[in-house]
Amino acid sequence: MKNPIRLGRAAGGFLVLLCFPLSMAGCNGGDTSPPETTLVSTPEDPSSYREATFTFDCDEEVCVFECRLDSGEWTFCTTTQTYTGLSDGSHTFEVRATDGSENVDPTPAAYTWTVSLLWANAYGGDFDDVAASIRKTGDRCYLVSGGTYTFGYGDEDAWVMKLESDGTVAWERSYGGLTTEWFNPIRETGTGEYIAAGSSAGDVWVVKLDADGWILWQKVYGGADADYARSLECTRDGGYVITGSTESFGSGLRSIWTLKLDAAGEVEWQKTYGDVYIDYAYAVTQTFDGGYAVAGGTESFGAGGFDLWILRLDSGGSILWQKTYGGAENEYPASILETEDGRFLVVGASESFAAGGLDAWLLLLDSNGGIVWQKAYGGGYHDFASAAVETNSGGFVVVGGTESFGAGHTDAWVLRLTDEGTVVWEKTYGGDVNDQALSVQQTDAGGYIFAGTTESFGAGGEDAWIVKVDVLGEIEFDSATGAGSSESSSTVMNTDVSVTDSGALEADTMGEPVTGSAVAADSSSFVESQTP
Repeated sequence: MKNPIRLGRAAGGFLVLLCFPLSMAGCNGGDTSPPETTLVSTPEDPSSYREATFTFDCDEEVCVFECRLDSGEWTFCTTTQTYTGLSDGSHTFEVRATDGSENVDPTPAAYTWTVSLLWANAYGGDFDDVAASIRKTGDRCYLVSGGTYTFGYGDEDAWVMKLESDGTVAWERSYGGLTTEWFNPIRETGTGEYIAAGSSAGDVWVVKLDADGWILWQKVYGGADADYARSLECTRDGGYVITGSTESFGSGLRSIWTLKLDAAGEVEWQKTYGDVYIDYAYAVTQTFDGGYAVAGGTESFGAGGFDLWILRLDSGGSILWQKTYGGAENEYPASILETEDGRFLVVGASESFAAGGLDAWLLLLDSNGGIVWQKAYGGGYHDFASAAVETNSGGFVVVGGTESFGAGHTDAWVLRLTDEGTVVWEKTYGGDVNDQALSVQQTDAGGYIFAGTTESFGAGGEDAWIVKVDVLGEIEFDSATGAGSSESSSTVMNTDVSVTDSGALEADTMGEPVTGSAVAADSSSFVESQTP
């Protein structure tokens, strides 16, 4: 194509047509073929920038162009189009050419890409404010739950923030009364509302929230002694499963307590699992067959101290199999997930198998609890794993905390692992004091967002810390804030755990739910960014 001529529009919107010799079909009235529009350059995908520039061309000498973004209105554009202020998430750019005979390209050139803004923010007030869980929502936001000493009515109140994809607070609320309340997990229901679980005055506490975070209903479940909820998941029948521990029911000092609730919070079944000593649960997941897998710790069974304890339950809560995993010292559970191929990744920490002090400890189990692989990750000091996700491209991302590496006392720690547990990369994030990661999700762009706590940044005490990184764990911190990231190089050891079948006593319980009395209130945290 030689010396292409572009069309413009004069004032008033009239098309200005530049005619050339009769060899140009657009000027002799015989051209009925539409032009073909082509993209010359596009932004990278994913992109970490709010700005995107496109250049484009057509296959005829005379063309005028129209552009649109995300199915908006078509507007006149030149051969270069730039958009600024883009939101986090997926975007689609389209451009179509019109030739000198006003033939319009019926198949506009299109490009879809994802803006994945990277950011790190501390949220909180003068006292301790903690993020225990983060979850993606259907509208591409993030829901964060935990506890606050800064806001609310009591000693500690439960706390929920809904964050836009760029970290801006959409809303935040505290929930509580004059006693102590906190949330561990929060989940989005199939109706666009939210369900959270935790503790209120020593009872299991479940709260249903509307889309704006106001209480729809709340119920407490428990007995005369202390009962706690550590994990909650929405079930495929529209209800919920909750697990934690109870001192009110069961056969020992403390037992695992698992409750299956319907959509209104009414108990469908509730059971304890344990023996004479301290047994507890930290995580539950619904399995592909409609049953459940529970990860906990046991003093009643195992090789010594506290051992990791996995129970596989059917849909009614009856035990299908139960096994302990541990050594002579203590092992601690944190989370469990079922992989796409029906296996289980268990995440926690071990004193029995450690390079020093405490190490992060991961086990991949087959569907019957047999060990596929088991590995410890750490250095000379205390290191632990809190949560994991299976990535879209296979393998896992694990988050936790490390004293062995990083900038301060404890740093947030993220490890990218293969399906076999081999380290692909590992990084620390933090400042001079204590920082840790407690929950993680994969972003739409393939990166990762983790939630935890920071003493290095924020308004005072511990603050909630949310960090969004790219697929390689990279993020550009503002050096003036004191935040930094660094490569870590943990010692990875194959462990040799003792696996035993356990013999927990399973018992039905009769905890009656009652309506809770917590009050929801707006909170207004100080937000401090550690990124440019």
